[in-house]
Amino acid sequence: MAQCIIKQSRLSGTPALPPSLSLAKRMVWAACLGEGGVIGNCPNHPDIPALLRIGQSLGADVAYENGTADIFGPETPMPPDEIDCESNSSASRFVTSLALMCELPHAVSNYSLPVHALEWLEPASQSMGLRLVKTADRISVSGPATNYAVELEGSAGAFWAPGLLMAAPMSSADTMFTLDDFTAWQPSVALTLSILSGLDINFALEDEARTLVIAGGQRYIGLNADVENDWRAGSYLLGALLLAGRGSLRLPRTSLQPERAFWANLEAAGLLSWNDAGDEVSVRSRAVQSAQQGRPALPLPDTLDGRAYPSLMPLMLLLATQSETPVKISPLYPLSPRTQIRLTFITDQLARLGADIQITKEAIEVKPSKLHGGEVDSGDDSRVAMTLGLAGLISNGEVRLNGAEAVSGAFLDFWSELRKLGADIKMSANEPALENIKLDESE
Repeated sequence: MAQCIIKQSRLSGTPALPPSLSLAKRMVWAACLGEGGVIGNCPNHPDIPALLRIGQSLGADVAYENGTADIFGPETPMPPDEIDCESNSSASRFVTSLALMCELPHAVSNYSLPVHALEWLEPASQSMGLRLVKTADRISVSGPATNYAVELEGSAGAFWAPGLLMAAPMSSADTMFTLDDFTAWQPSVALTLSILSGLDINFALEDEARTLVIAGGQRYIGLNADVENDWRAGSYLLGALLLAGRGSLRLPRTSLQPERAFWANLEAAGLLSWNDAGDEVSVRSRAVQSAQQGRPALPLPDTLDGRAYPSLMPLMLLLATQSETPVKISPLYPLSPRTQIRLTFITDQLARLGADIQITKEAIEVKPSKLHGGEVDSGDDSRVAMTLGLAGLISNGEVRLNGAEAVSGAFLDFWSELRKLGADIKMSANEPALENIKLDESE
C-alpha cells in the first residue's frame, strides 16, 4: 500500500488529461457496426483493441496505430455464429447485447460478466420470447423474438443499458425500453443517448414515463472525430486549480459527457472561462493564502444535485467545505449502494481533517470548514483518493493518505499531473501501473 504526503501548495499550469474511455468505446463500437470512420485520441486501454478485434469478426477492416482507429465498416454486419470475447468485459457487454437485440451472433464465448448481469439475462430473454442457454464460458441465444419491450432496472439494468441501446437500432423491429429512476439517472445511459443522437439514430425519450423507443432497421453513419478528453478525470484537476491556484485544461466546452454540466454554476459565477475555440477552460486564481489571511470562499449555490454525475460527489463535498455559505447536496435518491458507501466513507475521512458534514436520508449538509492535517485512507476508492489529495492542497498541515495507489481506477497519472502543477507530494512507494486500472462505467 502506497502512502503519499500532501502539503499545502500553490498550483499553476496546464496538465495533460486522458481521453474518455467510456466515450471511446461507444465511438469505436458504432464505427464497427456501421459505416466505419476514423477515430483519433483513443486511450491506451485494452478495451479498445478488444472491441476492434470484434469489429473485424463482424466484417470491418480495421487499422489501429498511435491511438487512431481507422475503420472501414461492413456494408451489412455479418457476425459469425459465435464470437469469442477473450474475457474482456466491454466486449462481453456489447456482443451479448447484440445477440439479444439482433439474434446474431447465436453464441458468445469466453465472456466476462458480473454475477448480477448474468442473473438478469435469463428473465430478460424469456420476456422477449428468446431461448437462452448459459454455461460457465458460453451464452447461446435463439429466437425469433416475439416481444421487443425491455425493462432496465437497478444496477443490472444500468450495466446492460449501453450495449442494448447501441444494438437496438440494428434490430428488425422498434424496441421500447422502460427505465427506472436509477437507470435513467446513470451517466453511462446519458452518454450513450448523446452518441445515438450525434449519429442521427432515431429514438423517442419520454422523461416522465421513463420510456425510450428506438426505431429498428437503422444504420450508423460514418464517424470521423477525436475522442474528447475525460471530463470525469478533468473535473478533479479543475477542482485542484479552483482550490489552490490557476491554470487551464484541454476540455471541450460543448461536450457529450454529462459531467460537463456540473461546472455550469461555477462558470456562471465567473470562475471558469473558455478560449475562443471552446476547447480549453481556464480557472481564475484562488491561490492558497496563509491561515491568518484566510482563503477566498467559493460562490456555490445553496443546493447541489449530483445524481447525474455520482463519480463527482466526493469532489462536491470538498468544494462545499470551501463555500461562502452552507451547501446542501440533495436529493440522494437514486444513488447506487456503492456511491452511498463512498459518500459515508469520504465524509468520515474529511471529518478527520476538520470538515463539518452531516448525512441524513434525504441530504448531505456541508458547512464552510477550515481543514487541518491528519492521516486518512482512500478505502481503495479512486474518487476518495483524489478528493483527499486535493484536501491536502488546502489543509493547514500535511495530509498523509494511505492507499494512494487507488487513483489508478480513474486517472492513472493523477499524482504526476498534480506534481507538474506544483503540488508538494511525496510518495512512499511506486505509483500504479496501467494494468491496475478498473473503471466502473456505471458511475
